[in-house]
Amino acid sequence: MRAHSTPQALAFRCRLILRIAASDRPTNLQVATEIACERHTVGRWRQRYLAHGFHGLQDAPRSGRPQRVSPL
Repeated sequence: MRAHSTPQALAFRCRLILRIAASDRPTNLQVATEIACERHTVGRWRQRYLAHGFHGLQDAPRSGRPQRVSPL
């Protein structure tokens, strides 16, 4: 399985939060079933959104050496 690029991942997380907001306190399992993801994924992003708002849905900086672009 290929990893999502940042815009796709952010769009997925926003759809997840919008689905949670559209209903009166849906369970993580209900949202996961509708969005087609794991229950713990819903819980993780719900908690990050509650703690940090929209900025919590964005990718955190990664550790490690930055990518190098080779000359053409």
